[in-house]
Amino acid sequence: MSRPVKVIIFIVVILISFVMYLLQRNSGKLTDELVYHNALQRSIILKSDAFENDSTIPLEYTGKGANISPRLSWDNIPEGTKSLAIIVTDYDAPSPKFQLFTVGHWVLYNIPLGVIDLEKGISAEKLKSLHISVGKNIAGKHEYTGPRPPFGTHLYYFRIYALNFKTVFMTNDNRDELIHAMKGQVLGYGELIGKF
Repeated sequence: MSRPVKVIIFIVVILISFVMYLLQRNSGKLTDELVYHNALQRSIILKSDAFENDSTIPLEYTGKGANISPRLSWDNIPEGTKSLAIIVTDYDAPSPKFQLFTVGHWVLYNIPLGVIDLEKGISAEKLKSLHISVGKNIAGKHEYTGPRPPFGTHLYYFRIYALNFKTVFMTNDNRDELIHAMKGQVLGYGELIGKF
């Protein structure tokens, strides 16, 4: 067997091993998150006038459109809540049939109780004026990034969490760090699922 063929085989083996590692890692993460959310009380009503639960997200709110955030509103916050957090997640990347990684599209935290909704296309300045902290999305930017799946129709989970602490300080301020910080501190949550 020639040296170039051996190198190609070696690279293919490494790539297959890496993909298998990612599949196993993400599968474990999905299971952990399912268990995590099943243990929480789903008491908050989260709505949008842009789309109904389990329906298609309009183009305007996606990376293929204007890439602006939809209006969100919520109700039925549990007693004892001191702050809220919102996380928008896609578990289907790059494809629903080949889930290699989880994508964080929007991370908001330290949301004061006086805030009962977020306007369509809310700006960074408006969020700051409301004293809402914005975490990093998948691109490492502190902003909303809409759906733009490479393959298939993905599910996008818009979730709001009622927390028993007023403020959280994070070093990486990303989705995973916020979920870790919230463990054991969630009084209830709400969920709105969109498809794109």
